[in-house]
Amino acid sequence: MVCGPSCSGFCAAISLWGIIFLAIVGGLFWNQSVGLFEDLPDLSKNDWGKTSDEIDKIIINNYQQAAKNCWIAMGISAAVFILSVLRFMQTIKRN
Repeated sequence: MVCGPSCSGFCAAISLWGIIFLAIVGGLFWNQSVGLFEDLPDLSKNDWGKTSDEIDKIIINNYQQAAKNCWIAMGISAAVFILSVLRFMQTIKRN
């Protein structure tokens, strides 16, 4: 047995917290929260000299990409949560 009930329960709890947290942060990125602006990637040297409309599009794309990345990580965390709960149930049934 690799993972007992305590370990799998802990992993399930941490994964559940990750799901909630990443869903909220992904939503904030999707809504272009000003508080998360510093967490966006910096503009490259190729972006210098572009018009303000082009810069706005780049920033919006960066916000959307960050939101998608959060939601992908949330999906991975959901998979870990499901596996942890299944393992927890399996170890409980054995005892």
